[in-house]
Amino acid sequence: FLAYKLRIRQLMKVQHIRTRIASDLHDEVGGVLARISIQSELLSRNNEPGNQQNEQLHRIAENSKHAIGMMSDVLWSIDARSDTLQNMLDRMRDFATVLDEKNIACTFSIHTTDGGIQLASDKRQHIYLIFKEAITNMIKHSNATKASIELTVRSGVLILLIHDNGTISTPAKLPGQGLANMKMRAAKLHADLTINTNNGYGISLSCRI
Repeated sequence: FLAYKLRIRQLMKVQHIRTRIASDLHDEVGGVLARISIQSELLSRNNEPGNQQNEQLHRIAENSKHAIGMMSDVLWSIDARSDTLQNMLDRMRDFATVLDEKNIACTFSIHTTDGGIQLASDKRQHIYLIFKEAITNMIKHSNATKASIELTVRSGVLILLIHDNGTISTPAKLPGQGLANMKMRAAKLHADLTINTNNGYGISLSCRI
């Protein structure tokens, strides 16, 4: 009983540390990056369009926004408050809104009866980043007008299906599309991952959670 209490106490301590690190980095580093992005945009607006300095400021602003997005994913992955299936689903829904901005009509279907399922931080990070890479590839390389996302959790198995009605504009195995990273993350999950570019672009992911 004492050993069990000690283990619970250690787990709670680790969770507290994860939450504190995520909060501190968000407040400190995130704030600095946000200020760099905003100031760069303001300076670029005050310069004449087309000059070299204006282009450099625009690149700084874009790189800052990209860094903010990457840091947000890292902080979310280590934050102990995000260790539930529902939290991951909410983040997926939020990211999927980029499809609407690109005029891609998207349906997002979720089939699960328990959003409170606990997920290990590395597991939900791998699943989410595979999802994010698939959506990003769809936006960058497909001419789709419709997309469907379906996530099912049944008997401890998660199945993620993503598909669109477009055609990939570049060969699927070209480097730089993140396919190698998707396969690497699937291997770490001991998951089955299928990437299909026939009759639309899509992926199928199946793993135990």
